[in-house]
Amino acid sequence: MRSLRSAALAALGLLALATAAPAKDRPTALPVADPSAVLGEPYVAAGVTYVPVDAPFDDVGHAGLDENAGPGISVSHRTLPLPSYVEVTALDSGRTILARVERRGPASGKQLIGLSAGGFAQLAADSAVPLAVRVRRVNPQEYERALLRTDQRAPERLVTPGPLVEVLRNLLARKGDAVPTAEAAEPSVEPTPVALALSVKPEPAKAAPPRPAPVKSTAPPAGGAFAVQVAAFANRANADATGRKLGGRVIGSARLWRVQLGPFADRAAAQAGIARAKKAGFGDARIVSAGK
Repeated sequence: MRSLRSAALAALGLLALATAAPAKDRPTALPVADPSAVLGEPYVAAGVTYVPVDAPFDDVGHAGLDENAGPGISVSHRTLPLPSYVEVTALDSGRTILARVERRGPASGKQLIGLSAGGFAQLAADSAVPLAVRVRRVNPQEYERALLRTDQRAPERLVTPGPLVEVLRNLLARKGDAVPTAEAAEPSVEPTPVALALSVKPEPAKAAPPRPAPVKSTAPPAGGAFAVQVAAFANRANADATGRKLGGRVIGSARLWRVQLGPFADRAAAQAGIARAKKAGFGDARIVSAGK
């Protein structure tokens, strides 16, 4: 009986060997996947300390061309894990694409992200001009990740509805970033997460108020040659509200409105205005010549 059992087991073993795939046809490695995400230590860029963090992210700002990017659809960001994935929505068209966060940046300036030339092309946007965007961290499917890892495009998302795009534009305007101009270095308020803005029900539409007459810049007023520039706004009403809150004045034109504190007799006195602005949340406030 034992000999019969041994013979049967040996026969099964030979059958398994005979039907196994040849060694050359067997897979030698699993499909390539994303490496473990890297955060890295806190670092300083352009005098600002950034602390990488693995957390949800949803914000509005501007995307500039990242000249260090490769041929794929990729993003540079100051704190998101490397790699991670984001949806980038162009606030002029509502078009939304998926991009892979691969680098630290932008190194300086107000831009929220650096975007590869391929990303600008997929959004049908001009890479020579900063693009107003919403950036939201997402967890895409593996096949979409694989496309981006191999420098291909992932399928576009549905176009963001017009009412939502309008909410995002208004949020960007409240940050003082709505109009990219030659004065793009003007200070703005601290970033506000989009999720907070979307949790507030919009007020019913009202008739647009009469457009205020342009305010012309004047010579430096009596009392000092220096002022503290707090923020710049595309919307006059937002500028007026900030000016009232801080006890400042609003100067500018129908294109861009600036909120200033002062005038101050000298730079040392203007530092008190800097401290007041930063305490109110305007971390980029700076000293300028009064009346400018």
